Amino acid sequence: MYSSSTSAQNVEPTRHTLVLTNRLDDLAILSEWLGDLSNQLQLSARGAFRLELVLVEAVTNVISHGFEDQEEHKIQVMVDSLDKMLSLEVRDDGIPYDPLQHKVELPKRLEDAKEGGLGIHLIRSYVDDCHYIRDGNQNVLMMRIYDSPT
Repeated sequence: MYSSSTSAQNVEPTRHTLVLTNRLDDLAILSEWLGDLSNQLQLSARGAFRLELVLVEAVTNVISHGFEDQEEHKIQVMVDSLDKMLSLEVRDDGIPYDPLQHKVELPKRLEDAKEGGLGIHLIRSYVDDCHYIRDGNQNVLMMRIYDSPT
C-alpha cells in the first residue's frame, strides 16, 4: 500500500509512503515503487540509483536482522521530496538497533570479500546525511540525498 500527498506552491515537501512487511518478497514491491517514484520526481539516473540502493539495503537489513520472531511486521518507508532534496525514512518495530554504530571492516583484497555485510557501508557512502533514533518501540533510520546529475 502506498500513497503520496501534494502541497501548494512547492514550499512543503511532498510525502510518498510505502508500507511493506518483513518478507524478502516485498523487496520487489519496494523496487517497483522506487522506479515509479524516481520517474515521477524526475530524478537523475544517479539520484534514482542512490535512492534505490540505500532504501533496498536499509529494508533488506531490517527484514534479515530486525526481528526475533517469525511474526509479520510492518516496515514503513517514507520519501519526502522538495526540489532536488530527498528525505528518506525507514521505520520498523524490530529489536533496538542503531545500524550507524555497526563497524564495517572492508576487505583488503577483492578475493577476501564475502557476500553480504557491506550494506551499512554502502548506505553511508551514498547518502549526504544519515541519522538513527529510537522512537518509542520503533527504529527510525533517516537519510538525506541531494539529487544532482553528476
